[in-house]
Amino acid sequence: MRIAYKVVAGALALIASAPVRAADGPAVLGIPVDFILFAITLLGVALFHHYTLRVALAGLAVITV
Repeated sequence: MRIAYKVVAGALALIASAPVRAADGPAVLGIPVDFILFAITLLGVALFHHYTLRVALAGLAVITV
C-alpha cells in the first residue's frame, strides 16, 4: 500500500513540475481535455463492460460535441 502512495506522489510531483505551455485547445495541467475525456470513456468501458457499445457511443458524443 505504501508503494502505491509513493507512485501517486511521484506522479503528482511530475505533473506539478511540468512546464506550462500553450495548447491548441483547452487543457488541464497541460493535458488536452479531449485526452482526458477519452480516458474517462475507456474507464467507463472497463467498469461497465456489459454496456460497452452504449458507453463508447456516449463517450464519442461527448468528445465530438
